[in-house]
Amino acid sequence: MSQTSRGGDTAPPSAAALPAPKERRRLREALSLSEEQVAEAMGVTKATVRAWETGRGAPPGPHRRA
Repeated sequence: MSQTSRGGDTAPPSAAALPAPKERRRLREALSLSEEQVAEAMGVTKATVRAWETGRGAPPGPHRRA
């Protein structure tokens, strides 16, 4: 019993690799991509991309890998 569950106070490993919201926007802009282009490629709305970039949300599961 070396592992202890604390009810979610640690992030899953994939969340640790996710860039900070400001970095997400910086990366998108560095690639000259619009919010609309990213949204279309990810299968989400432009509002969702904006939420990810402002810290109001984070990409779930499969969207983290893109």
